[in-house]
Amino acid sequence: MLLNNIEALLILLNYGYIIATGLALAGYAARWLVEGIILGTVGLEGDGGPIGDLSELLSRIVRWFGSR
Repeated sequence: MLLNNIEALLILLNYGYIIATGLALAGYAARWLVEGIILGTVGLEGDGGPIGDLSELLSRIVRWFGSR
């Protein structure tokens, strides 16, 4: 999904890959931030969205390496 956004920004704005990538990453980070604030307000922080998925993946990796 991020690559699609970068390509769309590149085509629409014609700024180049570096600026298009920066804009796409800034938008993705803003989405994470807003999701975290809204989910945190209603008491569901860390349960969903990309941050929750990433933290779950990292905890699984740590458990897997710790069990060896």
